[in-house]
Amino acid sequence: MYRPNRKNLANRSEGGYSSASMIHPNPRYYKYLWQIYTADSPWEEEAFFANTPPICTHDAMKMIEKLDEAGQQYIVYNYSLPRREPGAPFDFESARWRGHECACAYDDDLDPVWHGFK
Repeated sequence: MYRPNRKNLANRSEGGYSSASMIHPNPRYYKYLWQIYTADSPWEEEAFFANTPPICTHDAMKMIEKLDEAGQQYIVYNYSLPRREPGAPFDFESARWRGHECACAYDDDLDPVWHGFK
C-alpha cells in the first residue's frame, strides 16, 4: 500500500494514485467508504486513517474529479462493509461474519448514488 504521507505524495508527478481495493460489481453487496489524502491533509500515516472521516462513493468521486481538474495530487483509499441486504451472500450468524461491522441494506442507504453505488 502506498502510505499517506507528503513524501509519497511528492513522488507523484501529477494527479492521483489509487491504493483502493477493487469494487464488487453488485452495489447491493458492499458499501464502500473512501479516504483521500492530499497535501492539505492535516494527518499522515496511521493518524490519517484514524482521524480522516470516510466519505461515501458519490462524494469521493466528486472530490477526485475536482482534484483532477485542479491538477492536485492525491492518494485514494477505500474499504468495504458487507450490506445487510436480502439476497446478499453473507451469513451474519456464521463465525466468519459474527460481530463484523456491516452497512445497511442498499435501499435504506441515504447516500447519493454514483453509477449505481451508494
